[in-house]
Amino acid sequence: MSIRCFYPKTPLPAKEFLTDNVAGTLGLLKASLPLSISSFFTLYTAFLILDVEPRVELCAGFGFWVYSVYTLDRAMGGAEDDVNREELAEASKTIAYAAVAFSFTASVAILNHSGLSPLGAVFPFAVGLLYSKGVRIGSHRFRLKGSLGGKNVVVGITWAGSIVLFTYPWLNEVTLSVVGSYFFMKLAINTVIYDCRDVTGDRLAGVRTIPVVLGYRDTGLILQGLNAVLHVGLTGYIVSGYLEFPLILAVCSGALGAFYVWVFTRSGGTPIRCVVDRNEWLRDLLVDGEWLLIVVFVTAYRFFGSYF
Repeated sequence: MSIRCFYPKTPLPAKEFLTDNVAGTLGLLKASLPLSISSFFTLYTAFLILDVEPRVELCAGFGFWVYSVYTLDRAMGGAEDDVNREELAEASKTIAYAAVAFSFTASVAILNHSGLSPLGAVFPFAVGLLYSKGVRIGSHRFRLKGSLGGKNVVVGITWAGSIVLFTYPWLNEVTLSVVGSYFFMKLAINTVIYDCRDVTGDRLAGVRTIPVVLGYRDTGLILQGLNAVLHVGLTGYIVSGYLEFPLILAVCSGALGAFYVWVFTRSGGTPIRCVVDRNEWLRDLLVDGEWLLIVVFVTAYRFFGSYF
C-alpha cells in the first residue's frame, strides 16, 4: 500500500504575491478581450446577412455584453479552470466583478439609447450566470457548464437569441429563421472547439464535454458534418433569392469553419496542433478571429468587385 505525503502550502512572500496578483488580475481582465472584439464582428456579420447598414454602436454594445458574461465566468472559475487557466488563480475577483458590472451597464445603456429593449443584455447575462454558477436544488447542484452537450446547445441558443434581440427591428420571418439558425449552429460548434482546447483540464476535473467523451476524431467528424449542412443550407437561401448578401460570405464562413474544426480536432501531438498551441494569438485568430476575417473578405469583395 502506497502512502502519499501532503505538505502545507507555503505562503508566497508579500512581494511575490503582489506580483502574481497584479499579473493574474491583468490576465483575467484581458482574457475575454479577444472574444469581446470578435463578438463586435459577429453582430457586424449579422447586419451583413440582413443587407442593412451595420450599427456600430450596437456592435459595441454586443461586445460589452460578451465581455461581461465571459469575464464573470472566468472570475467564478471551477475545478477545470484550475488546470486550464491556472495563471489566473491569484487574480483579484473584486476588480474583475467591477469590470463585469461596468461592461454590463454599458451594454444595457447602449441598447436603451438605441431604442431597443435591455432584455437583449439582461436575459443572456442571467443565462450566463446560470452557466457559471449553476442552481442548487436540495443536495443536487445543476450546472450547465458540466453537462454533456447541453451547455453547447444552451450557449448557441443564448448567443443566437441575443443576436436576434440586437437586430430584431430589421428582421422578418425568413431572416429571423436564417439568422437564428445560422448563429445557433455556428456558435454551438465554436463552443465544442473551445472544449477541444480544454480537454486536459476538463478530463482531470471530471467534466464530460463532447471531446472528452467522444475523442478528437469523432468530434471532428460530427462538427465537419454540421458545418457542411449549415453552409449548404445557407447557400441555398442565397441562390433562391431569399437573402441578398453575396455568396462569398457563405463560402468564407464555410471554409474558415471547416479549417479551424480540422485544426482543433487534431490530437495534441500533431505538428499543426503544436504550432497552434505554442502561439496563443494564432489560436485566438482561428476561432475568435473568424468573424473579423469574414467581414474583411466580404468588404474587400464588395469594394474590389465593382472593378470587375
